[in-house]
Amino acid sequence: MILTVDKYPEETVALYSPDNKFIDNVNAVELMAFRIKIKKNKISGYFIITESEDTIIFDENGSPDHWPENLFSDLVKLSRKFTWGY
Repeated sequence: MILTVDKYPEETVALYSPDNKFIDNVNAVELMAFRIKIKKNKISGYFIITESEDTIIFDENGSPDHWPENLFSDLVKLSRKFTWGY
């Protein structure tokens, strides 16, 4: 049996500095790496804007003020399916 690859569009969000300057569009892995930098440097105020125009602000530990259920949902759904079978 030869398995096929399922394709998923890469979801990105717009990343901004504490002084409201656009940095880049980032995917889930890039955002996690950036959150580690925030935590390491203890800098608060960076934020992202999602496709649905939801603004999420990160504190000095890289933790978001909230997390929409549908953000990076393909990755979350696949992780659940891999781990728990659903």
